[in-house]
Amino acid sequence: MSVKTLKICSLDEILPCTNTGKFKRILIIKPSSLGDILQALPAFYLLRKSLPEAQIDWLVNSNLSDVFSYIKNDLGRIIYFRRDKFRMFSSIPGELINLINVLRKNTYDLVIDMQGLIRSALMAFITKSKYKVGFSDAKEKISGFFYDNKISAPKEIVHAIEKNCYLISSVLGIENRVPNFVLPKPLGFKMSHQLKSLGLESNDEYITVSPVARWKTKTWPPDFFGEIIDSVALAFPWKKIIILGSWNESSAISKVISSCKIAKPINLCGKTNIEELFELIRNSQIFIGNDSGSMHVASLLRVPVFTFFGSTDPEKTGPYWPCSNVYQAKIDCIKCLKRICPEKNFQCHYKLKTEPIIKDIITKLKKLT
Repeated sequence: MSVKTLKICSLDEILPCTNTGKFKRILIIKPSSLGDILQALPAFYLLRKSLPEAQIDWLVNSNLSDVFSYIKNDLGRIIYFRRDKFRMFSSIPGELINLINVLRKNTYDLVIDMQGLIRSALMAFITKSKYKVGFSDAKEKISGFFYDNKISAPKEIVHAIEKNCYLISSVLGIENRVPNFVLPKPLGFKMSHQLKSLGLESNDEYITVSPVARWKTKTWPPDFFGEIIDSVALAFPWKKIIILGSWNESSAISKVISSCKIAKPINLCGKTNIEELFELIRNSQIFIGNDSGSMHVASLLRVPVFTFFGSTDPEKTGPYWPCSNVYQAKIDCIKCLKRICPEKNFQCHYKLKTEPIIKDIITKLKKLT
């Protein structure tokens, strides 16, 4: 479970700053990933409510820009970082010139780098803003060279959501707190229509499962998920089980489905856009999954989460909001922060037993039924 240090407040409790005129044009640099962007949204709303008249833009990877359909009424411009173009040598010069022109055109009073990479710090530097801020303990230490102000969070503030909010509070000189932000439903989105297109009915009871993550150390074996899914199906045969994932995870997800001996999960891998993914999770009774973007979606939507951590630290990047259940094996090499197991045995996976997890899930579903 995440350790909460800062006070959680409602959005209505956040009053405009007295120095609202100091920062009129602001840029947030947080290009990726999905989970990181979601963990930055409470900080964005702390900034938005404190500076209601300011224009706040966001630089983001183009493939994640649909996330901002949820906050478009509160956001200024979306600046696209087309990362795929930077992978092709022939397109780098033109794409770089275009990005530089866009960043310098807006003349930002304040640029906030929440990513902490050399790449994102360079983006901040390119803006030529007179006030560029970031963390003193950025992921890549050289990043700090490009900041005008490096913010050091107290040692007791460790979770990404709280660190992001502390960064904003420090820049504005306001009380350190975390807005109790829940993603609103998108305007014009009719869930009943979308459910039918995905083979579901509006009165279906279902749970969502996201069994794949980008890191191998975050992705549990297919049999692990198969056992949990089968146990749920046996206890609640009328509930539908929906498997979520992107198109490039289809092979791994097929193995999970094949490992199910009782359940007949509905495979929606690669069949949802971001809005459909978010709203499917919002309407599910519980969410089961690894440390992934989908897990952070469920947490931000206050859906009961059952999640598994291995190489990553749930106190720093785990589900922050209530109704979260985090499972992590107790072994010496836990929280190694490696994408691939350096020991090549993935003990963080195999030492985690399904029995207590299944018991907790069934107990929760009985309360919801």
